[in-house]
Amino acid sequence: MSDDTPKLYNSKDDPPPMAPDPIVAGPCPITPLGHGVGVYWFLDTTFSVRSINERQMTQHVLNGLFGGRDQWLANTFPPLRQNNEIRWHHQNAVLYLVRECIKCGFFDPGVSLRGLGVWTEPTDRDPRALAVHQGNQILQIEYDAQDRPTISQLPPGQIGAHVYQSSSAMPHFAEAPVGTDVGELVYEHFKLWNWKQPDLDSRLVLGFAAGGVIVGAIQHRPTVWLVGDHGSGKSHILMSLERLLSKK
Repeated sequence: MSDDTPKLYNSKDDPPPMAPDPIVAGPCPITPLGHGVGVYWFLDTTFSVRSINERQMTQHVLNGLFGGRDQWLANTFPPLRQNNEIRWHHQNAVLYLVRECIKCGFFDPGVSLRGLGVWTEPTDRDPRALAVHQGNQILQIEYDAQDRPTISQLPPGQIGAHVYQSSSAMPHFAEAPVGTDVGELVYEHFKLWNWKQPDLDSRLVLGFAAGGVIVGAIQHRPTVWLVGDHGSGKSHILMSLERLLSKK
């Protein structure tokens, strides 16, 4: 038997391995994120965040969590005895995953989980860095001392202190800034309504739309409240804003 052959445990009293052997098993396909009250949080193989309680940690659930990649489980947690029907030691795998989640600390999805859009995500190189969550990828934007941006493409997952889980792709931003003529075109569109203060009100709606694109990265988030009589066009304004800001 070669040295890289996984060890078979001879007794249920044998302790589970404290950590996977990276030479034998390779990196774990999933990422433990932390725990709640009887709940354990993971980033699965599709970069989706999953919460599982103790009762749900069955072999079927873990197979789904690992995306069917049970070879890592078989290499890391071999069964007590060679058995064609049992590929890995379920109890030892559960103990390891629970221990890793406890080690990560408390996970609050309301604080740590981020959805689509633009967010501030400071890095060691730039405290002003941004993370642009586009669904299927994350753009990390860092600025140098001359405010010149460096853009890196990252997969969804843990970035800095937050978790960016995958979702359907949203329209990507243009690679180069557009001219002011595009903003003027949108501004003229909003002026078509019969505003009480045509220039000011249409500019406020335009500013709301512009701020809505980067709402996660600005300190004060814009809000618009449209007031008007029935049939004055409020719904059509909302439809225009939805076309500008929606991921469809």
